[in-house]
Amino acid sequence: MADTTEKHRAFVTEPIGEKPVTALPGIGETLGQKLTAQGFDKASAVLDQFMQMKRDTEMFKTWLKDTTGANAYQADCCAQALKDWDVHHVAEAPGLCHGAEGGETGDDPVGHRGDAQQEAGGPGLQQGAPPPSGTSTTSQKHRDFVAEPMGEKPVTALPGIWETLGRKLEYKGFSKAYVVLGQFLLLKKNQEMFTDWLKENNGDNARQAEACERCMREWCDTFL
Repeated sequence: MADTTEKHRAFVTEPIGEKPVTALPGIGETLGQKLTAQGFDKASAVLDQFMQMKRDTEMFKTWLKDTTGANAYQADCCAQALKDWDVHHVAEAPGLCHGAEGGETGDDPVGHRGDAQQEAGGPGLQQGAPPPSGTSTTSQKHRDFVAEPMGEKPVTALPGIWETLGRKLEYKGFSKAYVVLGQFLLLKKNQEMFTDWLKENNGDNARQAEACERCMREWCDTFL
């Protein structure tokens, strides 16, 4: 592992926001230009690649070297920074054992069974209808998710994603919420592109896709 630098320490302690790719340790002007030419102009886009590779640092370093010509030291610096940033901002989620603490059972993995009907447009809030006066426009599942780091939460912890849709995503390799986050970042946080991806690839209805997208967007606003 490469020794940490001031650039590393500054990077891992702050939200990633709209930082350029050259804010990443190990990525200077030359490598930054190569990454930008391939669509990785922001540090968040490289973070997405790391997430898509399921936080596999060796796979990521190989990709970086093959893609940009980074040497081993540069690849180590970048991978370590993303890993440490992930620990600080995504992975350190308290209270992940919902089964023990929140009564998690069956197809309601975070203990909010009643939210499923609301997010699917079922009884109590018809699809497309405004919420009753004085009620929140977000579910309890949404509020719980955006209030803490993502950690290793399953994909079914995401609002709009329940047992059936969760199984479809898991089959395609999206078993964790952070992998879906990677897809959201890959699509550059574009609402229409992300909801279309969910509907076309997973069979979500419009309300379910919108619930998931809104949650991703608000989580990123808070933690990225």
